Amino acid sequence: CRQNLQKGGVSIYIRDHHNYNNINLAEFCSEQDLEICAVELKTEFRNFIIACIYRSPSGNFDYFLNLLDNALNYLHTRNSNIIVCGDFNVDYLTDNNRKFMLSSLLNSYNLTHTVNFPTRIEGDTISAIDNIFIDRGNIHTSQTDPLINGLSDHDAQLIKISYNMVKEGSLSKIRTRNINTESLQLFVRHLESENWKSIYEGDDINDKFNSFLQNF
Repeated sequence: CRQNLQKGGVSIYIRDHHNYNNINLAEFCSEQDLEICAVELKTEFRNFIIACIYRSPSGNFDYFLNLLDNALNYLHTRNSNIIVCGDFNVDYLTDNNRKFMLSSLLNSYNLTHTVNFPTRIEGDTISAIDNIFIDRGNIHTSQTDPLINGLSDHDAQLIKISYNMVKEGSLSKIRTRNINTESLQLFVRHLESENWKSIYEGDDINDKFNSFLQNF
């Protein structure tokens, strides 16, 4: 996603026997502000969207949030489970305003962070500026662990996910109203035939409202 700056960016590697589609997110990329790529992974049971992100510490944070919101809104229309990971350069080991703003945005898409351990250790300084965000509503269990591989000054993260699978016969039946042209016409005729006498002649506003609601 870089046109001007060199040595950086984001990429996703996937084994070639998997069924996947590349998702073009070039319109949401801005060098250093938000660098993002994504794939849609199709499995027998459900589809996933995996998005990888990099935000430079020198980037515009407000612009980053705006671009990320637009990108997530675009991905959300695909009806797939979204996983967002990468180097956000927002420390999740401390309470800070940027952590609050990023979490608020991702929570609006039902995405929550999973990394609560240091991902970067430099001298006496530790931080969790890399993270993985998942939709816990569709997940049975998840476990995220550090993966120290010595390839970077950041430790990698490994997440294992078990998704809820709906078994046949496990859904309960519910009764619903059959709303169609005929039932709507019947409803209108009932309203026309109601004289609302108890409401017009009542004195107490609570009694009048309860009477209206009951008749309605």
